[in-house]
Amino acid sequence: MKKRQTYPKPEYLFYAAASFMLIALLLNLYNIHQYINSLVQAKQLVIAQQLVKVIIAYLEVTFPYAFYAMSLFGFGYITTHFKKSDEFSAEKHDSIKKTSHPIEDDDEDIDAFLLENRK
Repeated sequence: MKKRQTYPKPEYLFYAAASFMLIALLLNLYNIHQYINSLVQAKQLVIAQQLVKVIIAYLEVTFPYAFYAMSLFGFGYITTHFKKSDEFSAEKHDSIKKTSHPIEDDDEDIDAFLLENRK
């Protein structure tokens, strides 16, 4: 008997990728901090005079990872939300199916209704 191969749910993959992006963001933030700190110690950079360049350096390094992390988290959230919505609609559809009444053969009632409303 073959064992069925199971795959992880897509939302968990999105959340895992988002957490990896957050870890990469933190590591790059640390690296750019060390780089700027080394420039300051070597007296090649004065932060007060080049504050805009320092801010841009931080943003250039960290913004892509922050964007990817937020996007992946959003995809995971949307996937989870739509799965719950699909489960709810499936349950609702099943309950409607169970409570619907079978169609009865009421030809006489239909004929009487049509005769009454004939113009």
